[in-house]
Order: sequence, then structure tokens, then C-alpha cells
Amino acid sequence: SVMFKGGFKMNNWSVDGSATYINRSVSTTNSILYRNLLQSSSEIPITAFSSLVDRGYAWNKYYANPYWNIKHERYNTLSNILNGTLGLGYKVNNHVSITNNSTIQITSGDVLNYSDGYNGNTSTPTIDVTAISSFVNQNNSIARYIYNDLMANFDYDLTDNINLKFNIGNNIQDNYSKFTSAGGTGIKLPGIYQVWNITTPTQPYNLNNQRNQSRKYAFYGNLDLSYKDYLYLNATGRNEWSSKLASGNNSYFYPSFGVSFLPLNALDKKNDFLNRLVLKYSWVKVGSDSPIGVYAIEDTAVLGNGYPYGTGPLSFVLNNNPTDPNIKPEFVTTNEASLGLGFLRDRITLDVNVYQQDTKDLITNQNTSSGSGLLGLISNVGNLRNRGIEVDLGLTPIKTQNFVWDMKFSYNTNETKILSLASGADEVSIFNNGIAGIYAKVGELFPLIKATAYLRD
Repeated sequence: SVMFKGGFKMNNWSVDGSATYINRSVSTTNSILYRNLLQSSSEIPITAFSSLVDRGYAWNKYYANPYWNIKHERYNTLSNILNGTLGLGYKVNNHVSITNNSTIQITSGDVLNYSDGYNGNTSTPTIDVTAISSFVNQNNSIARYIYNDLMANFDYDLTDNINLKFNIGNNIQDNYSKFTSAGGTGIKLPGIYQVWNITTPTQPYNLNNQRNQSRKYAFYGNLDLSYKDYLYLNATGRNEWSSKLASGNNSYFYPSFGVSFLPLNALDKKNDFLNRLVLKYSWVKVGSDSPIGVYAIEDTAVLGNGYPYGTGPLSFVLNNNPTDPNIKPEFVTTNEASLGLGFLRDRITLDVNVYQQDTKDLITNQNTSSGSGLLGLISNVGNLRNRGIEVDLGLTPIKTQNFVWDMKFSYNTNETKILSLASGADEVSIFNNGIAGIYAKVGELFPLIKATAYLRD
């Protein structure tokens, strides 16, 4: 790996950046080697077979020779990672500045997996063992991630006691990935791991050359107000547009605000007994479409797997785990209040935090009826509420110039309850294997586990 960092300032301009390059090569054998070792006879020294690296079997005809695995079955991965950051700043005056911070990460992977194969009938002496097939699998991937923040910053003292900080900005995120694979079985010329050197190439039907790209951009603002050194107010707002959501339904807004109050500073009542008293309250709303896959809302068919698919013309089947095309982002709204106390110059501290989180339009996978032909459906399942309390008690029983003993006791609890479900349903199956399952049921705690039991007379 190698890294370069640098920057400079000139007049009202500032520039800083970094570049990091990492090259990583990993080569392993099949993890089944461990199981093969476990099957070895305890009275036979394993190292006695270290010179027989070209024999597929050693002490047992059912488990491969680990030394053969080490030499002839390899899984090789070569990775290249390039990270770059660039920060630009311009100071308009003592109150206004503009910054732009960019990040780009490019990752490429080159994977070559192969097994030379082994046939006991061609060895000397002949060994009656199951042949080990030879194969070559090659895949290449590349991923690119771009992140950019453009922000204008304002800092003003409105009065001698009131300070205002305000930021407005734009954020852009772009994710792109590509994956290509090839391979097959039956190596013709030993030691040459090329696609043209295999007897039976893998059908393109079972290969992959997928490409994925998603984009998101947002405009946001942040406001900080402070009065002297005891009252603080913060407010934010952000609107995002996501390519993973349907056009016309891909914009969502979420705000937040919070306030902090330090009564001892306001009343100038700090003393050795009570030296810290902090009161905080916040209301935060956050939107997210992260659980939704790229292109998931598209009504696409998929290639059929298993016999008889792949034996003739291309065969397509319906996507049996689709995503609701009208899916909406989920929102989590948190109300949180906290109290912080410090006594005897923080020899005793007490922090209490109480919160309530309401999740609206929760995105998750739900089971569907087997009669529908679907395994599941990713959609907005419903609304739930999570309530909890956290208490931290800190004690310093002994504190001298050379010795300090700190203690901390914590207690927390929370529970999640289902408030409502989509389409007015009373219950939704999240997972079910036919005997037991996880359910979301209105009015009940989540998760709710239900299972089959015997009915006795």
C-alpha cells in the first residue's frame, strides 16, 4: 500500500487531498482440507505424505490428501483499491465560506480458482479411488463509489450573547459495479488455466455479466443557535432523491431539531456538590431506502434454474421474490429526552436517557401464500414503536494523586410493539418454515414467535 497526502493555502483558497493505493493478493486452498485432516488415522504421521503432493489420496481413499489440496486446488484473489479525497475551500469573508469535499473509491477484483484434478487409474500404482474433477473459474469485478458534498457555511454573532451558524449544501452519491465470469471443467493441458484449455466450458446460461448503478442526491440545511453558554438549539432539514424508487415517488424529506439547556450556567450556581446539570430534548426524523435493491422495483423475469432450464433455448420464469413497485421509503422518528448530573466534581455522575422510536412504512420481506407462486414480497409492512430507557451511574470511590478507581453501572431496557400493518392486516408472516415462524401482529411485541404444538386430549 502507498498513501500521499498534501494541501496548501493561498489567499482565501485552501486545498487538501489524499490518494491511497492498496494491492492485495490472497491465495488459499479448499477449506475441506481441515475435514480431511480430521479423518486421518491417529497412528499415522501426517507429515509422512508431505512428499506425495501429486497423489490425490493418502491414508484414506475417501478423503483427499491435504498436501495434494495445498498444491493442486487454489483459490486466488487479486484486489486493487484506489481511494482519493479532495477538499476545496474558499473564504468569502470572516462570516461566510464555501467548501467542497469529494471522495472516490475504485475497487477491482481478479479471481482465479482452479483444481488440477486427479484420477487414480492413471497413477502408479493404480488406486481405486473416486476421481477428483478439474475445473477453472475466472471472474472479474469492478466497483466505483463517488461521494460529493458542496456546502456554504455562515457564522454570525447576532448580538453579544447570540451566535448563529447556518449551513446549506448539496450531496451526490453514485454507486456502480460490474461483474463478469467464465470457466468450465476438464483441464486439457495440465497447469494452463485458460478458458480455451477446458473440455466443457460453463454454459453462458449459468454465467453472469451483471451491471448495477444507483444514484442519490440531496439538498440539506443545518442551523445552530446558541445563547451565552447555557442554551443551544439545533435544526436540520434534508430532501433526497433516489434512483431506486419509482419516478414521481423518489423524493422524500426529513427534518429534526434539538435543544440543550445548562441551568447551572444560566443561574451561575455551579458548586462543589452539584457541578453538572444538563437537560436535552430532540426530535429526529430520518428517511431511508437502503433495504431496497438496485432495479428491485422493475418487473423483470429471471432465468430459470435447474433442469430442464438451460438445456435448450433461453427460459425465463417470474421473479419469485419481487419488490413492490410502489414501495415508499421508511421513516424513523425519534423523541428523546435526557438528564445529566454530576456531583462532587464528577465523583458521582448520573445520566438518564428516555426515548421513543416510531417506524413508519417499515421495509422488510414478508412471506406470501405458496399458492401465489412467490417465496416472498419486499414491501412496506407497517408501523411499529420502540420505547426504551438507559441509565448510567458512574462512581469514583478513590481518587488520589497516584491512584484512581472508576466504576460504572448501566441499565437499559426497550420493547418494540406493532402499531399497524399494511392493508389493514392483523398479522404478517416475516419468516415461516412450516413449523415455526416469526410474525408481526398488531398490538403485540415484535418479534412474535409462533410454532406448531401438539393438541392433547
